[in-house]
Amino acid sequence: SMYVRRELRSLDDDDLEDVMEGMMTIYTTSTEDGQRQYGPDFRSSVHFGEMHLDYAGDRECDHMHDGMGFITQHLALSSEFESALQAVNPTLSLPYWDYTIEGHA
Repeated sequence: SMYVRRELRSLDDDDLEDVMEGMMTIYTTSTEDGQRQYGPDFRSSVHFGEMHLDYAGDRECDHMHDGMGFITQHLALSSEFESALQAVNPTLSLPYWDYTIEGHA
């Protein structure tokens, strides 16, 4: 199915509430319990925190933030997070934040 990613501030109240509820499920449910309830694409916030730390926490080589790793690794992490969100509620997509809006204010 197709979905559209929208800028966070463009979500109406109902859509924002649905996204926040999906995220709260990711933050409050273990990967094991979530996969039993929502399927194999579910991951907990602990999983995402550990993944980010594993790739970004090495003092010798920060794979998440140095060079081209920033774009590719964050894209992969966001994609996996969106899959977990859609495991909870298939109608959701991960909203983005357009930081340039504040720059034009």
